[in-house]
Amino acid sequence: MILNYDDKRNKLSESYEFIVSWMRTEINYKYDANNRLIEKTYVSNESGEVKTKSNYEYNGNGAFLAEKKSNKDVLTDEIKLVV
Repeated sequence: MILNYDDKRNKLSESYEFIVSWMRTEINYKYDANNRLIEKTYVSNESGEVKTKSNYEYNGNGAFLAEKKSNKDVLTDEIKLVV
């Protein structure tokens, strides 16, 4: 397992490799200038090639608004905060 962090201690990526079974998994994180998570990608070959992405949206005050999930660039779920 390999974990990478930026200077602000935000997790940037996680990598896992299982040599015996040739499986690999990688998770990457992106943050905005205010250290809010804006994107998370997950790639694995555990049961065929899998690539999912979550994008996060915030309002001008920094409050969470929405999460959009996609699988192989096709939107699968959208979660929105209703006020």
